[in-house]
Amino acid sequence: MSELSRFDFCPKCGALARDGVCQSCGYVNQSSVPKAQPQPQPQLQQYMPSNPAYQKPQKGNTVLIVILVILVLILAMLFTCCVGGLTYLLLSTDHVQSTTEYSSDYSGDEKADVDESVNDESVNDEASNDGSYDMTIEKPTQDMEGLENGLYYEGLYNALRDDLLYQVDFKVGELKPEEYEERVTIQVEYPQLTGAAPNLDIINSYLEMEYLYYKQFFEEKYEQNMTEDSVFHVVSQGYVTYMDEKVMSVVFQEEMYVDGQSMIQFYCLNFDMTDGVVMNNVDILNIDLEFAVDFRRREILENGDEWLTDYTDQEILELLRNLDHLVIFYTPMGMEVGLNLYEVVLYMTYSDYERFLKLY
Repeated sequence: MSELSRFDFCPKCGALARDGVCQSCGYVNQSSVPKAQPQPQPQLQQYMPSNPAYQKPQKGNTVLIVILVILVLILAMLFTCCVGGLTYLLLSTDHVQSTTEYSSDYSGDEKADVDESVNDESVNDEASNDGSYDMTIEKPTQDMEGLENGLYYEGLYNALRDDLLYQVDFKVGELKPEEYEERVTIQVEYPQLTGAAPNLDIINSYLEMEYLYYKQFFEEKYEQNMTEDSVFHVVSQGYVTYMDEKVMSVVFQEEMYVDGQSMIQFYCLNFDMTDGVVMNNVDILNIDLEFAVDFRRREILENGDEWLTDYTDQEILELLRNLDHLVIFYTPMGMEVGLNLYEVVLYMTYSDYERFLKLY
C-alpha cells in the first residue's frame, strides 16, 4: 500500500515527514528523499572581503591616504562634469526614448526575474545595427479576462452523469476514537461504482483504499507512539471530476494535521473504463523539458508569477515526473495538470491536452 500513500511518515517515530526528513525527531529516510530539491535557498552574496590578508590601514600610512583621497575627489569632479556634458548632448538629440514608450508590463520598482534556461523571444539581448541594445522586457501577465470569462477550470466539483452503464455513489469512512476525544479524526468521503464496468470491484478497492490506508496507518503505527499532546487529523474529500465510457477521474483533496505539522495536496486516480485499469499518471502525457517550459508559461498566465519563480525548468520537469508531486485529472473543460507543493496546489487548464498525449 505504500505506493498509494500521499504523505510521508517517519519509520522511527511515526511523525509527519517532508521529503524524507522527520519534522519531529529529525530522522532522514534516504529512500523518501526526492531527487529534485524544490525551491533551493538563495545564496547570499558575500560583500565583506574574505581574503585573510585584508587588513585595515596602519597609522604610518596617514599621509599617503590623504593624498589618495584628494586624487579621488579630483577625479570624481572631472567625471561629474563629463557626465553632465554627455547628458546634455544626448537630450539634445532624437535618440532618447521616453519612459512612456516602454511596455506597460515593466515597472522600475519591480524585480525582473529572467530564467536563463528559457529562450524568451521577448528579451532581445543582441545589439542592433546602430550599436544600441533593446532592454525592454515583456513579462506574461495574468489572464484576468480568461478568468472572468470562465476559460479556466474552477474546482474541485463533481461532474456526474446518469446516462452511462456505471453509476457513482459516495460513502464516508470515519474513525474518531472516544478515548482520544477530539485529538484523533480520520474522515474520508470516497466514491463507489455500481452498474456495469470492467473490473468494477478492483476500481472500488482503489477508491476505498483512501480511507483504509490512513485508518491502518493510525492503528498499526501511529497509535502506539501517541502521547497526551499527540494530534492526528486527516480529512479527505473525493470528487469525480470526469466520467464517460472511456475514462473516469477521481481527485481526493487531502488535508492533514499531525502534531503541529500540516499539509494539503491532491491525490489523483485516473481509470481507463474500457478495461477497468488504473492509469499510471506520469505516463498519460509526454512530459519533457519543452513541456516544463510551457507549463511555467501557462502557470504565470493563469495564476500569476509567484509560486514557480524559485524553480528552474529542470526542477519543474523532475517534479512533473514525480508521482507524489504530479497533479493530473480530466474535467469537462479538458485536463488539469499541476503540482503538489505542500503549501499550495497548482493546477492549470489544458483544453489542448490531446496534443500532449502519449500515443501507443
